[in-house]
Amino acid sequence: MAEGSDSALEIFQPSKRTKSEVWSYFGFYKSAEGNLIEDGHPVCRTCNNNKITAKGDNTSNLLSHLHDQHPLLYSECKSGRLQSGRAAGKPSDATVPSSSTAGIQTLQQAFKRQAAYAPTSKNAQGLTAALSYYIAKDMMPFQIVEKPGFLRLMKVAVTHYKVPSQTLLSKTEIKDLNNQVKADVGKSLAQGTWFAATTDLWTSKSGGGQPYISFTIHYLTPDWQLESNCLELQFFPEDHSAHIIRGFFENMLEEWGINKKDLVCITTDNATNMIKAFEEFPDLWLGCFGHNLNLAISKALKIQG
Repeated sequence: MAEGSDSALEIFQPSKRTKSEVWSYFGFYKSAEGNLIEDGHPVCRTCNNNKITAKGDNTSNLLSHLHDQHPLLYSECKSGRLQSGRAAGKPSDATVPSSSTAGIQTLQQAFKRQAAYAPTSKNAQGLTAALSYYIAKDMMPFQIVEKPGFLRLMKVAVTHYKVPSQTLLSKTEIKDLNNQVKADVGKSLAQGTWFAATTDLWTSKSGGGQPYISFTIHYLTPDWQLESNCLELQFFPEDHSAHIIRGFFENMLEEWGINKKDLVCITTDNATNMIKAFEEFPDLWLGCFGHNLNLAISKALKIQG
């Protein structure tokens, strides 16, 4: 008999009088002839589970079932609250939890109090999305989700939430968040007009001085609002030749659907490779004022007074 398949059938007390309070929560079905089917597998009155083994007077498995599946009923049973409601070995209707009233309500309460959020539940997904946003927005390392202090904080703040691993966050959640943001930016770019681009090469201070290249776009929206988006920040270990820099720039324009004809300005520093990379845009290229000012001040400070 499958679990829950006879939920509409009445459940009866064992034919032998039992003293244990736990039998208030279990019983047996009757056959078509009206005889109790006491096959050593009592039926839980709350969830209709009939795969519990309890032969003779052994009620350990019954108590274990209540403890694991219906913790509030287990506490109720251990406190002996139903003792006064027992009559001739059979509990009264006023004291027996039924699957249609008190049983379901108590089960829901127990779940809310003790069960962890399922990964696919609305609560868990919302918390994971917020955690992903926190890591991305504040540029926190993925390892933070496995640090003891952070885990202790989450355990106190959200008891039922299981913090996902850094592998899951980096390969799934942050990737999905990136795709979502990229789609939103793409929609905004599609409505933009008159684009100005900025690109630059730089070296990180940590990690052995790794080289990177960035690509930023500035544009006007239909309601004349100026928007700026850093569309790409790539690790750039290749030779920093004008040819490779120009290839990166053109790939960015193509990937984001920006027409060269809509460009009104391309700003870079005054390095030779940058100037050469954009020599085909003589009317659009503009040297960075900040870089020019820095060069001027540096030279002025070297003048011997």
